[in-house]
Amino acid sequence: MIGWLTANWRIAAIAGVVLCAFAAGWSVNGLRCETARLRVQMEADQRVLAGWAAARKVHESALEGYRNDLATVANRPPQPVIVRSPAPAVPASATGAGGTGPSGGRGAYSETERDIGPDIAACRDELYRLKALIHAVRPP
Repeated sequence: MIGWLTANWRIAAIAGVVLCAFAAGWSVNGLRCETARLRVQMEADQRVLAGWAAARKVHESALEGYRNDLATVANRPPQPVIVRSPAPAVPASATGAGGTGPSGGRGAYSETERDIGPDIAACRDELYRLKALIHAVRPP
């Protein structure tokens, strides 16, 4: 009877060792598959990060160019802007005797021109005033 119990313990111990080996193999295989999946995911993440780094370099380059252009414009001395408009057309009846003077007809202009820059500035100021008024009365 004691021999039978000893044999059962041996069978149980061998079954436990086999079961532990099977469980260890299953865990190792699962870890290997998980490691492969993580490796693929890590490579994809590295490609995304490389793309972001390249986009950031392009952005920084464009931003640096923009800043350089702004610095160039800011360092330039101001230049007056004069907008010229031709004077009104001279009517055909205003042509001088013997063909002297403006040629007359449609589109003939006199030699004088006037600066319309102040008129444009006044229109701009009026536009800004009206825009502010519209924003002030607009409901939120």
